[in-house]
This record gives sequence, C-alpha cells and structure tokens, in this order.
Amino acid sequence: MASANISEEFLCSICLDVFKMPVSTPCGHNYCRACISRYWSSRDIIQCPLCKETFRTAPKLKVNTAFRDVLEILKKTKQAGEDGGSPAGPEHVPCDLCEGNRKRKAVKSCLVCSASYCVAHLKPHRTVQKLKWHQLINPVDSLEERVCRKHNKVMESFCKRDQCCLCPACLKEDHVGHDVVSLEEEFKARKTVLQRSKTPIDNAISDKCNTVIRVENWMMESRQEVEETKVEANQAFDGLVAAILSKRAKLMEVLEEKQEAAEQRDKALKRQLWLEIAELRETSLKMEEVLKTEDEFGLLQNLPSIPSATNTRHRYTERKSLLQVEEVLRAVAKIEETLNEHLDKIIREVIEGDTEEEALEQQTVFDDEPWRRS
Repeated sequence: MASANISEEFLCSICLDVFKMPVSTPCGHNYCRACISRYWSSRDIIQCPLCKETFRTAPKLKVNTAFRDVLEILKKTKQAGEDGGSPAGPEHVPCDLCEGNRKRKAVKSCLVCSASYCVAHLKPHRTVQKLKWHQLINPVDSLEERVCRKHNKVMESFCKRDQCCLCPACLKEDHVGHDVVSLEEEFKARKTVLQRSKTPIDNAISDKCNTVIRVENWMMESRQEVEETKVEANQAFDGLVAAILSKRAKLMEVLEEKQEAAEQRDKALKRQLWLEIAELRETSLKMEEVLKTEDEFGLLQNLPSIPSATNTRHRYTERKSLLQVEEVLRAVAKIEETLNEHLDKIIREVIEGDTEEEALEQQTVFDDEPWRRS
C-alpha cells in the first residue's frame, strides 16, 4: 500500500511502507514481522534498528493486534477516499476536503458550506439529517462569487428586469415587484436560448464542411482535367513539331536534289566548252602558221576553212536560283505568324473560359448552401 498522505507512526522504519503484520520488540518499537526477521537474520548482532538495544537471542515476536486493528481502519478510510471518484483534471472542480495533490473531482457544491465535495466526502450531506437541508448545486469553481457582497448571503434568484443575481435581502430591498425567477430556472432558460442559437451555427458549420469537401473534389477533378489536357496538348504539339520537321527535311532534300541536278548539268556544259575551246585553239594555231607564210600562191591554194567561234553544242544562259531565298523566308514567316495567332487565340480562350467557369462554379457552390438561402 502506498505511503503517501499516511502519518509516520503507521510506517515501518525498515521498508518505509504501511505496516504489514505489525510486531513489537521488547524495547517497544514496531516493525513488519517479515522486515525485522530479515533484518536480524542478515546480521550477527540482534538489536533494535531504532534504539540499538541488543538482545542475546532473537525475541519471540507476536502480532500487535490493537495496532493491526487501527491499521485496518486506516486502510478502509483511505480506500473510501480512493473510491470517491476520479481524479480532478484541469477542467474539473476539485474536492475541497481531499488532501495532498491527488484531489478528487467534485460532484456537488454546497451553497451553505461554501465548499465542493467528491462522492466520498459528499456522503454526510446525504446521510446526516442536519446537513440534508443544505442546498447542493452542480460543482462550481468559485463559490465566493455566489455570495452577495452587500449582505453576505447566497444569491439564489435572478431579476429579469435588471439582469442581475439576487440574495433574499436584495430581493426584499430593491427588487420588490420585479420579474424574479430562481437561478436554476434562468439557467435552464438561458441554456435553451443558447441551444436554439447554436443550432443554425452548427448547421452552417456542417454546410461549410460539405462545401469544403465539394471544393476539394472540384480541385481534384480540375487538376485531373488539366493534366489530361496537358497530355493531349503535348501530343498535339509533338505531332505539329514532327510534321514541321518532316516538311523541313523534305524541303531540304528537294533543294539538295535540285542543286545536285543543276550542278551535273553545269559540269556537263563545262566539259563540252573545254572540248570546244581545245578545238578552237588548234584551229587558231593552224591559222597563225598560215598567216606567217609569204607564199601567196600557196596561201591561196591551202587556205583552211574558218569555223564559227560561237558555235557550241550546249547553249548557256545564266540561270536564276531554283527557289528564291526571299520566297522561302516569307513562306516560313507566314506560317509562323499564322501559327502564333492560332496559339494566342487558344491561350486567350483557355484563360477566359477558365475564369468564367471558375466564377460560375464558385457562385453555384455558395448559392447552394442552405444557410445563405435562409
């Protein structure tokens, strides 16, 4: 049994707990029989732990029956106090008669005694005839506030006209003819009014909680819709980019092919021209040799044929580029401008559409709340 709140005379000086089977030594000191027996068996000298009186042999110990009966009464009294209810927490009114730090929770307050009692300490008010007339109320923390400072009497009534609590003397002096009721009646009336006022607030809380759930669902659905739209938009843009890259690659391929064909033709023309240049140079050399001769008759007899210097198998004219660079750049710029216009339009529609839809949905959410319609 714990030794807290127990007088020292009921504690064994060896185990420092409440006596169990108390025995008395010849010198008059009390110990638990088991404690003093262990103490003597562990030592060579048999003596009293308190006064140090020495005995030749271990005295024959007998249970101190009178002391044992006192301990039994003490145990029962302590047990009754422990069964007096649950411990008082910070939110409870503690019993004024409980001692120490383990005060029990008060179940009633007495306006006559100006005290609060736990279950165990309230028993006299239930059983003693002289205490039965005392007025018990639900436990309150400050009973002093229930006492009229002017007349030093308990306030038991409430004046509805002046909205104040009254003791019997106050009622006779200043509130004769007023609408006066008991504190209990006014308490019940006030609680009823508060309950009625609390109901719409509780309903509003419930409605707002439901609205929060709807908003959360709306946010989740909106987030999911945006993610799906982002995936589809990315796929569309990827397709568009792939198509542009494919067309660009095709255009590059066509340009390369056209350039290759043109270069092949130009190379063929250049080879032909070099052949014709060689022939003309050979004819020019022959003509130069004839011009050097002084034989008039021989010149007339061997005059060589003179070919046309401009006669060529391939006609050459300076060509324009196969595809003007300016035309390509203008076409690409036009495509970019058109694409940007469409993309800007899509972005504006998404922003404006989401703003209008969000405002409409929020308005719908709050308009649906019953507390706003009432």
